[in-house]
Amino acid sequence: MKTRIVTVHVPVSDVDRAKRFYTGVIGCRVVSDQEERAGQGSRRVVRLQPTGGGTALLLANWHPTMPPGCLRGMMFLVSDLDAACAGLLAKGVAVTPIAETSWARIAMVSDPDGNQIGIEQLHPHREGEA
Repeated sequence: MKTRIVTVHVPVSDVDRAKRFYTGVIGCRVVSDQEERAGQGSRRVVRLQPTGGGTALLLANWHPTMPPGCLRGMMFLVSDLDAACAGLLAKGVAVTPIAETSWARIAMVSDPDGNQIGIEQLHPHREGEA
C-alpha cells in the first residue's frame, strides 16, 4: 500500500489569527476557507499549503483532545536557514538559536498559540532524502 500524509491538523484558538500567522509569517497559501457541516452544526475549515507544496495544514479549533498549542514536531524544510531565520526575526517572531544535527540545521519558532514549529535545512549529504 502506497501512502502519504496529506493533512496535518493544527490546533488553534483563533482561526483568523492563526491564518494571518501561517500566511503572512510562514508563507503558506490559502487553499480553502469555508464553513462545513459537521454533525448538527457547522465549523470553519481553513486549509493552507506551504509554498513548496506538500502536506496541507488544517487550522482546527474543534478537537476536544487537541487543545490549542499542543502540536510539536511539525517541520518546514528550507534551502537557506539563515535567511529564513532572518526573515522571521524581521517579522518579530522569536527564533531559537540554530542547532546542528547530523542530518540538518534546525531552528524552532512558535505560532501564536504555542504550537512548536521547526525550520530545517538539510546538510548537503542529506538533501536527496527530502
